[in-house]
Amino acid sequence: MSKVQSQVVPVQTLTAAQRQEMLALMVAHYDGIVADVFFADLADKNDVFLFHADGRLVGFSTILCRRHPGIPRATVLFSGDTVIDKDYWGRSFLQISFGKYVLMRKLSRPWEPLYWMLISKGYKTYLMMRRNYPWSFPQPGRDCPERERHAMDTFYGNRFNGSYDPASGLIGKGSGNYSVKEEWSEPPDELCTDSELAHFLQSNPRCREGVELACIAEIRLRDYIQIFLKYTPRYFRLVKKK
Repeated sequence: MSKVQSQVVPVQTLTAAQRQEMLALMVAHYDGIVADVFFADLADKNDVFLFHADGRLVGFSTILCRRHPGIPRATVLFSGDTVIDKDYWGRSFLQISFGKYVLMRKLSRPWEPLYWMLISKGYKTYLMMRRNYPWSFPQPGRDCPERERHAMDTFYGNRFNGSYDPASGLIGKGSGNYSVKEEWSEPPDELCTDSELAHFLQSNPRCREGVELACIAEIRLRDYIQIFLKYTPRYFRLVKKK
């Protein structure tokens, strides 16, 4: 399979052609996409991860990075629209690019909390969080600590107003009223016994309707030892094959 080229660019530098290519990729993988809503959400973000193979866009992920007045001394990263072409599922270029991005922001203020806020209507996003950032919630078998709960309620309550339910952590169609296409919303058979997938489906039983599950992960430097050991050998194997 073709090599994927990764880059992170400021949203304001995107050309009209790039924006249309991003929209087309969303339409190919989600139902209910509205162009004006998509472009408004894009304009709200700071940066976008772009992934190309053979000159074609095969994925992207948008992100907002800012201080939040209601969460003392903390920086918040909020993930927006994310899509990877189905032919490239299972590859780690998004995880590696995102990991580098958040690590640099953590190193810029190492003694202050850095929270990754993400809302998930699809199981892949949730599993990416849980499998890379141990101090992330919700998770099976552990209640969300008070500090993280306050950060979630403050951020999501402010951003989604009455759509966010603090008790359940659900946001009623909170991100553009679209949903993953039905043919790709079902997890593969090999994940049917995965406890974290089961927890996601239990926590967000209406995910296939576009309902979002509010999540949080604290970015901690000590977790990057685990991340480095997980992805670096895979990276060098890919380089060796080229």
